[in-house]
Amino acid sequence: MPLLTPTLSALASTHDPADLAHCGRVHTVRAGVVEVRFPPEALPALGTALEVCTPGEATVTLEVQSQIDERTVRAVALEETQGLARGAPVRSLGGPLTVPVGDALLGRLVNVLGQPCDGGAPLAADTPRRAIHCPPLPLEQRRAVAEVFETGIKVIDLLTPMALGSKAAMFGGAGV
Repeated sequence: MPLLTPTLSALASTHDPADLAHCGRVHTVRAGVVEVRFPPEALPALGTALEVCTPGEATVTLEVQSQIDERTVRAVALEETQGLARGAPVRSLGGPLTVPVGDALLGRLVNVLGQPCDGGAPLAADTPRRAIHCPPLPLEQRRAVAEVFETGIKVIDLLTPMALGSKAAMFGGAGV
């Protein structure tokens, strides 16, 4: 497996050697679903973020969705899986995926990992982050939205009006 040697050395150079003993390995890749085998004592919990090192020192982020058995988890890929290979090292990030929150995000377009994809400046390193799976604010603590954001596209404004300052999904074809 000569392709994995640079990947393992990259993982070893950037992480504590004790982490390597708790690393998993890619077992199966089927489109956006990846099965990963871990030592039994290192099996990550549901919702845990995982990072796969691919050749070329790139990483792919996964999120654990189910536990198949005492050593195997099934995770969904949050990025393109091209380059993932059976046996690639996987490490647990130790908790759920977090994304940036706060005023720095107003008017910005970010991907599921919270990385800007609108061509604007990168977010500051001190931007607060919050787990993507957390309980919602109680109803009495939420602020009411008084203004509607007009897109100028009549069908959207009529059928799916958007509140000013709220979240909105951006849809597009593959590669858009």
